[in-house]
Amino acid sequence: MAASTITIQSTLGDPIHLIDLLLAVKPFLSDLEWEIDVECSLTPNGQVLEAAQGQPRSTRDLMEMSSLPHLQVIDGKLVGRGPAISLTIAAVDGQWWDVTTDSKEIQESLLLAFPSAAFNTDF
Repeated sequence: MAASTITIQSTLGDPIHLIDLLLAVKPFLSDLEWEIDVECSLTPNGQVLEAAQGQPRSTRDLMEMSSLPHLQVIDGKLVGRGPAISLTIAAVDGQWWDVTTDSKEIQESLLLAFPSAAFNTDF
């Protein structure tokens, strides 16, 4: 299956947190190794993600870092790669994420978990 991008935007003006995206697709992430490239985050806890740049991280590590209170990624990209799945999560701002993957299961899970999610045809 070819990779497709799903855009997820907040409809109420509230931030969408990285941990919420990860939890929506958690069953598919166990074998992924992550590259983190976070350029900006609003809260002090964002420094944890920024410090992890340049070091491959497991899904477990990423979940732990992402579950810190009030963590809001404003601009950044996380790339997960595994034997059968590739996944890119890009923060456009705290209320907008683009998720690109070749996994139909991840796409379906995101569309179910986030009512505002839609395939992005601009990519």
